[in-house]
Amino acid sequence: MIDSRFFLRTDLETIDEIVTAAKLKGALFENEPTERLRVAHVATLKEACADELAFFDNVKYKPDFIKSSAGFCITRPATEIVAPKHCRLSLSPDPYTAYAICAGLMYRDIGAEPTDFSEYQMYNGAYVAKTALLEEGVRLSPGVVIADRAEIGAGTVLHAHAFIGAGVAIGRNCEIFAGVSVSHTLIGDYVRLAPGARIGQEGFGFAPGKKHIAVPQLGRVILQDFVEIGANTGVDRGALGDTVIGEGTKIDNLVQIGHNVRIGRHCLIAGQTAIAGSVTIEDYVMCGGQSCIAGHLTVGAQARISGGAGVMHDIPAKEVWAGSPAQQIQKYFREVALIRKMAQKGEKQL
Repeated sequence: MIDSRFFLRTDLETIDEIVTAAKLKGALFENEPTERLRVAHVATLKEACADELAFFDNVKYKPDFIKSSAGFCITRPATEIVAPKHCRLSLSPDPYTAYAICAGLMYRDIGAEPTDFSEYQMYNGAYVAKTALLEEGVRLSPGVVIADRAEIGAGTVLHAHAFIGAGVAIGRNCEIFAGVSVSHTLIGDYVRLAPGARIGQEGFGFAPGKKHIAVPQLGRVILQDFVEIGANTGVDRGALGDTVIGEGTKIDNLVQIGHNVRIGRHCLIAGQTAIAGSVTIEDYVMCGGQSCIAGHLTVGAQARISGGAGVMHDIPAKEVWAGSPAQQIQKYFREVALIRKMAQKGEKQL
């Protein structure tokens, strides 16, 4: 479900209005007038309900498409045969681009709208929207901006020039340091965001083509209790669904966490690590500095990734991987030793 604290539906309500505005091919309908077919939200194939719009463009998700409860789906003509009977289809040669256009027309991002500071109040040099809710004991420094309907718990400290976006909720006893920006995010208690952290910005999502189309990023970021985020680290909000960082996880400086990443509890992630979209990292995982994890992979609980590793495959629980492309560490060391011996042998023959 799209969170209305951050995104509002536009006036386009029916599937007919949406596909017409998007200039798509007409949808396929059976015995129903199109003007009555209202669309509540967009959703994934797995999560969509009878009044929601999904898209199917990757054969990897064919089982989800076949079982989907979505009432509407943008897909390719060749997939009609396996489509659920209840699902009304809009056919497109490029469903991902078509979805991006439709989603962009269906929603407006509240946080992206210009700020009217005439509706704000001043506290110790901070600008606070009249609709924001601050519990007793919140401490604000000069230059802080707290936008409409934001909620901040008791004992939380916001340092100079921190920005808290519309609808953001922050728990109790948190510390938000100088220059941090937070949008489209729900934060638990005792969370620490170091200077320059960027939480909840758009993920890197484009439908490629002659003219790349930005895919609306309609999810959130969830930071659970006792999470710490380092300086100048970016945590992208989900495209559909949420980016989640579990309780007690500590993340170093200059880390990039892509959209829809799910990180478990009490993980440690060192500086310059890059985690691509839709990665799942289970509890107590440790990632060394400058490690990289490709998208849509799973790292099992208590696994360890060495510094500089390039992960291109799922990692089983409790294993240690190294190298690029990364592999189980004993195998990696054997290969390094063999290459070293071969090099030494070659040097002697010269």
